[in-house]
Amino acid sequence: MPDYQFHTYAPDALTYDDPSFSFTLAADYDFRTDRNLIEYSDDDTQLDGDQNDDGVGDDANQVGSAYDDTGAEIANGTVYVQHYAIIQDSNGGNIYLDRIEIDGVHVGYISSAPLIPGESYTVVAAANVGDTAGSDGSDNTTSHSYYETNTTPCFASDTLIETKRGSVPAEQIKAGDLLRGLDGAWHRVLWSHAVRQNLCGAPDGRRPILISKGALGQGRPVRDLVVSSQHRILIGHPAQGIGLAMRPVLVPAKSLQHLRGVRKMLGKASITWVHFACQSHQVIEAHGCLSETILLGATCLGQLPAYERLRLLALFGHNPKGEAALNGPAAYPCLGASAATRELRRCCPTGQAGNGWWRSGLTGEKGLRACG
Repeated sequence: MPDYQFHTYAPDALTYDDPSFSFTLAADYDFRTDRNLIEYSDDDTQLDGDQNDDGVGDDANQVGSAYDDTGAEIANGTVYVQHYAIIQDSNGGNIYLDRIEIDGVHVGYISSAPLIPGESYTVVAAANVGDTAGSDGSDNTTSHSYYETNTTPCFASDTLIETKRGSVPAEQIKAGDLLRGLDGAWHRVLWSHAVRQNLCGAPDGRRPILISKGALGQGRPVRDLVVSSQHRILIGHPAQGIGLAMRPVLVPAKSLQHLRGVRKMLGKASITWVHFACQSHQVIEAHGCLSETILLGATCLGQLPAYERLRLLALFGHNPKGEAALNGPAAYPCLGASAATRELRRCCPTGQAGNGWWRSGLTGEKGLRACG
């Protein structure tokens, strides 16, 4: 088994134009067909480059293969980062772009942020990548986790988000899109981010949560929805989960596991999450389920790579209080998992006949604790 894996933009999907010094992602880019998979092993913590630019690579232990969208192997041998560039998006933001090769074969590009199909990115700096520091700043070797985190986005499910341009899969949401909020207004996306989570050996608390069709009321959601365990869901609202709380509150998805149609997913090996933030915290529709956009509090920021934190501070401004969310306050009161469980127990006891919320066979406090 390889130690690491990540996806790249295929070389023919992201093209460089020398006269304009720019890269452009194909307007018809499709993550299902325009990505390559890189799998490799290594005996240290860094993915090194090719300092001599000779198609050999500086670390002979970085060995693996690249596969196209059909699963066919397109290259095998020593994996390394050949060159890197700093490219600039239309808002003036910088994105790092690495060219990945295997024994001299170009197998794709990986970027520090998702690229937008059809958009051109101007190159503002570029260098060969070596494994020693150089005066030209060419020491760009980076931890393997960086590449796994920034694997070219692919959402594990086709979660549909309500936007002004219709129901759009989450992996296609980008800065500038307008999301329909529960408040009836349209809210502009300022930031989106995709991250891959390896679930092999992950504790139960990190497992994705499946909210089945209709689990929180008619059309809530309209089809099965997969969210992270900490992703907040609205309950106690006339439009969703009425009777589960005394007032509208946002609760972690994992706190709803004892409800009929809600469960953790134990069989998935990996998943890619897509996050997006608006100027303010909002409740939106995902597969018809009323759930939150990301709230950029201290805990959330602490889990993001440093370059994403800097990007967010540039977008939202530095918060002098340090603890308050960059895009707060929260749209509704937020309860932790324990508080959410107490609220559910108080408002809708498991033994209450005919309430319809609980899984069959779960009655009384013992059943609630066993599945909470």
